[in-house]
Amino acid sequence: MDNGEAVARREGAVELPLPRSVLFVTGVESAPFRYRVSHLVEQLSLIGIPAAVRHHHDQDAVQLASEYDIVVFQRVHFDDYVARC
Repeated sequence: MDNGEAVARREGAVELPLPRSVLFVTGVESAPFRYRVSHLVEQLSLIGIPAAVRHHHDQDAVQLASEYDIVVFQRVHFDDYVARC
């Protein structure tokens, strides 16, 4: 049994539901993008959770945000655009 199973089976542990979908809105495209976004998108797809990536100030992101269970902002400055998302 790996640590994840041990935690899930611990007495009194609360299992949270998985999201149905995740949208990442990112402000960078360097190594942090690969480690903080690309790898997570790949891992989510392996367990059947659709994920999309939009770049900061991509006008589609504002509309898409309401269609996803979780929106993750990765290295973006808070401004009016982010507030609309």
